[in-house]
Amino acid sequence: MARALRVDKLTLAALQATLTHYRGGDQSALELPVIDMLFVQPDELRKRAARLIKMVQERSGDIELELVSTKGQVGGGAMPLISLAGYGVALASPTGKLESLAKALRTGEPAVLARVFQERVILDVRTVLNDEQLTLLAQAIVNAVARTEK
Repeated sequence: MARALRVDKLTLAALQATLTHYRGGDQSALELPVIDMLFVQPDELRKRAARLIKMVQERSGDIELELVSTKGQVGGGAMPLISLAGYGVALASPTGKLESLAKALRTGEPAVLARVFQERVILDVRTVLNDEQLTLLAQAIVNAVARTEK
């Protein structure tokens, strides 16, 4: 078993290079999308969520949206107890079937992961990195709502 879990030279070299980037203050380390997601300021997330609401309303004024504060998690392995303050968009299902709306988002193109919380579908905008992705997300929301209305 120990042999199967042994770290080889290539893995150690990759780890060393990564840690050198972080420790040495190399600016290229800050260009990693996950680093952007971890360190984005809540005020920027609020603006991003507000832009998403505006984009959706421009495409369909019938969708009930609300800007909400969120608490995100980094992950279960490295930092299980750390939460990240942010903002997102809450959607009300036009049919009242929240799971149907969440499923329509997951199975749409592009697929959108949302969570159902307090009688609303919540979309956290932390992982939406640019306006192109925001535009795709807005259209995915409109399409998912239209599919659940049928």
